Amino acid sequence: TDNEILEGWGMSEGAPINVNPTHGIKKPLSVGITNPRTEIDIVDLDTGSRVLPQGEKGEIRLRGPQFSIGYRNRPEETAAAIRDGWLYTGDIGYFDEDGYLFLVDRKKEMIIVGGFNVYPREIDEVLTNHPAVAEAATVGVSDSFSGEVPHAFVALVPGAEVNEEALRTYCSKNLVKYKIPRAVTVLETLPKKGPGKIDKMALKTRATTY
Repeated sequence: TDNEILEGWGMSEGAPINVNPTHGIKKPLSVGITNPRTEIDIVDLDTGSRVLPQGEKGEIRLRGPQFSIGYRNRPEETAAAIRDGWLYTGDIGYFDEDGYLFLVDRKKEMIIVGGFNVYPREIDEVLTNHPAVAEAATVGVSDSFSGEVPHAFVALVPGAEVNEEALRTYCSKNLVKYKIPRAVTVLETLPKKGPGKIDKMALKTRATTY
């Protein structure tokens, strides 16, 4: 259609937040620059109080007039998400040197492998770059040695054929060792919920504990 697509970011609790500019630099994979009257900090994952420097990944917190002041009749969720006037999104991201925001993953989906933070989205993106893979979703499962390990699920492109060993080998060429999925399970389709979102809880019930 020759129409330009500009990636941005918003959420149910308030929008708009970020968008790539109509006129100016547009960065692939970035959700753009912050809208006026909106404040964004990237803070540490442990306390949520230490603002991190440019380029470092942490939880995104927001403040501005467009954001919700709480969740109706859900005081515990409100207290967890809104602290000292900031909305803690549960999203992990970082700013680059030009002030463009990049989303990395959801905090609750992060996998800790032997003390290392592993973001499932990074594994999913590697797997979906394989020509036989249409969709991918990675979850963390318990491991007696490392605490957690990644277990990936994929749905293939119609007519394509590939096995787990080949996909793990492909991952080993594109990921450091501790990010390589312990297993890759091929399904006909990945379970979905709501507006087409992959149901990771359903996948967790199918994953193996090591």
